[in-house]
Amino acid sequence: MKLKYPKNKDHFKKLIPFAKRIIKLCKAAGINPIIYGSFVHFYHTRDSGMKVNDLDLWIPEKKYPAIIKKLEKEKINFKYYTRWHTLIIEEGKLKVELDSLDYYYRDIKKKPYPKSFDKVDFYGEEMRIMKFPILEKFYEVALKESSETRKKVESRIKHLEKFLGRKLEWKRQFMLQIQPTNLKIKSNSPPLIIPRWSTNRSERPLFRRGVESCAIPNIFLINPR
Repeated sequence: MKLKYPKNKDHFKKLIPFAKRIIKLCKAAGINPIIYGSFVHFYHTRDSGMKVNDLDLWIPEKKYPAIIKKLEKEKINFKYYTRWHTLIIEEGKLKVELDSLDYYYRDIKKKPYPKSFDKVDFYGEEMRIMKFPILEKFYEVALKESSETRKKVESRIKHLEKFLGRKLEWKRQFMLQIQPTNLKIKSNSPPLIIPRWSTNRSERPLFRRGVESCAIPNIFLINPR
């Protein structure tokens, strides 16, 4: 199926040749990059109303020296953030981000995802791309570990849930864990306190030990009478 363009079509059409140039450099260095990030969200939802400002790629971190050598030879501007295991490659307002497959391709428990990917014709360049089920799981990690981009991640989660017509699976499973079942509440019992999703990070977490989450709950009261 021929790919359409995101909402910011003019910008994205300029990004494509720059991204393909970086992809070709990767392949010339023996690297087969994998697309993830906002383009994957756009690709799987086919929502031409969303913007894609840059292209995010995963590569093995051990291949960083090889691609850095290629970038330096081509005199392409880049910054290497060792703390974040990331290479940012820029040309004006165009940006391609190379991230460590080893460091980022893992679930909330730091366990690597299955090394299985979809294939896509990225505007004339054959590429591997993150599968949809992994995208859904990946947002759990992104939300927990994001700080500066938290609002953006939350917005993408809402958009994906609207597209699916349901909550993301990891959120549904979490709510099932904390949802009381078969409770018998006496008429004189105090209100039942249940965690509820909130993005207010100043509120005190109420989760029991062993339950991981990327949102901070507030509380609401169920009146037993």
